[in-house]
Amino acid sequence: MLTKIVLVILSFSIVLMGCAGSTVIWSSDPTFQQVENPYFRAVVEPKRDENGLYVAFQVEVTNKSNENLTIDWNETQYLFQGKIAGQLVFTGIALKEVREYKVPSEEITPGQTIVKEVGPLCFVVFTPSRNKSVNMEQSQISFGPLPAGYNGIQLVIRTVDKAIVEHLQMKLSKL
Repeated sequence: MLTKIVLVILSFSIVLMGCAGSTVIWSSDPTFQQVENPYFRAVVEPKRDENGLYVAFQVEVTNKSNENLTIDWNETQYLFQGKIAGQLVFTGIALKEVREYKVPSEEITPGQTIVKEVGPLCFVVFTPSRNKSVNMEQSQISFGPLPAGYNGIQLVIRTVDKAIVEHLQMKLSKL
């Protein structure tokens, strides 16, 4: 009798462990990337969703110069394994602007800091807004998981007379 009870408990435990599934923990090395020059300071950090998966990047740019700078969102691109892998998008962007590479640049005045969450277009799902007062060209976006490997962005900041290109990447991996 005792043997049957032990076998039932043991079997039940094994079944429960099988149903629980394994938890995958992701890491980023380094946890963020930063670049600084006489014009600006930029920090890029991968962001997680509620399940712990990396799905987007938080981009923070501070204008250190005495002139207006702009983030060129059409030239700022997603990098995977060190190569350009497509456009980056963010909440509130018009799908038509993305398709036509006509995303407006974002101006940063002297001393101003811009913070934006962006994700690779190739892993994003667009859903139309249900709010009728919102422009129908505007979409809500859901960021999908980033793959393991070197992920980052090619950030393009324009001054009055030149474009400054910075590559900020980190290695995302499962532990």
